[in-house]
Amino acid sequence: MIELTNPRAFVLYTPQDNQYIYYNEERCNQNFPPMSTFKIPNSIISLETGAIADETITVSYDSQKYPSEDWWPPQWKQENNLRSALKYSVVWLAT
Repeated sequence: MIELTNPRAFVLYTPQDNQYIYYNEERCNQNFPPMSTFKIPNSIISLETGAIADETITVSYDSQKYPSEDWWPPQWKQENNLRSALKYSVVWLAT
């Protein structure tokens, strides 16, 4: 049997019954950052609101705020800008 290091979870809500059906309920009840789902909208919002002046502005990596994981690629543990963040899927910059 294969043991997953990142177990999956799923929640199905049935409005007609007002019922939730869980796969791996314990994990479903844990909080996780949105990861890749918000990279593009967050990038656009950052540019439109002026939080980041343009796609070339460098943002320093803060290891205290975003402690690295063993599986992180090296590009995540360094300064990035919006271009490199999208290219290398740098999660911490988009959260």
